[in-house]
Amino acid sequence: MPADLMVVTPSTSLGETIRRSLEETKFYRVHVVNNKASAIVKANEIGTPMALLDLALGDEWVLEIGIALRTVSQSINLVILCEENGTPPAFDSLRPWILVRKPFRMSDFMNALSQPQPASNNSMPSSNTTQFM
Repeated sequence: MPADLMVVTPSTSLGETIRRSLEETKFYRVHVVNNKASAIVKANEIGTPMALLDLALGDEWVLEIGIALRTVSQSINLVILCEENGTPPAFDSLRPWILVRKPFRMSDFMNALSQPQPASNNSMPSSNTTQFM
C-alpha cells in the first residue's frame, strides 16, 4: 500500500507535477492542498507521515502550517521546498526538517523523502537536499 504524502503549495502546477512524479513510483499517494485549513483537515483525515511545505506560500505561512501540522502529529516529517538560490529562514521551531531546492531533480527529491528523521550525522545529503536538526 502506498504511503500518504501531503504537498502544501500555492502552485497547482507544482503540486500536480509532484503528484504525477511520485505516484508513478507506486510508493506514494500524494494529496495536494493550498492552505493551512486544508492541510490540517487532510493531516487529520489521512494521518500523513510527511508534508512538503512550499516556501512560495511565504515564510510566515510555512512556519504557521508546520507548527499546526506538528500539533496534529508530532512525528510528521517536514520537507521545505525552496527556490534554488533562496535562503530559507532557520525555522528553529520546526526542527527537524529537510530542505529540497526547486527546481529539483527527482533523484534528489526521492533521496530527501527516503531519509529518516532525525538523520544520522554520518549521512551526506546531496547539494539539493539538506537536513536541519
